[in-house]
Amino acid sequence: MVLSLINNLLANAVEAIEEEGYVSLHVKRKDQFVEFCICDNGSGIAPKRKEIIFTAGYTKKFDAAGNPSTELAYRM
Repeated sequence: MVLSLINNLLANAVEAIEEEGYVSLHVKRKDQFVEFCICDNGSGIAPKRKEIIFTAGYTKKFDAAGNPSTELAYRM
């Protein structure tokens, strides 16, 4: 499940790049934990969305049938 979460975050970062840009993934061990940091220079999150992006069920992505994307982050 962690691999799927990282994959989704990386995919979102790549999608946010309009013409040129970068996405970086840094992994660091901290005691018994592993810290992941994903950075990009994409367009970022619109200010009006920052208040609602962590609301259960929130998504901007839908499949061809109109179904919302999965809530992977909320299941972690």
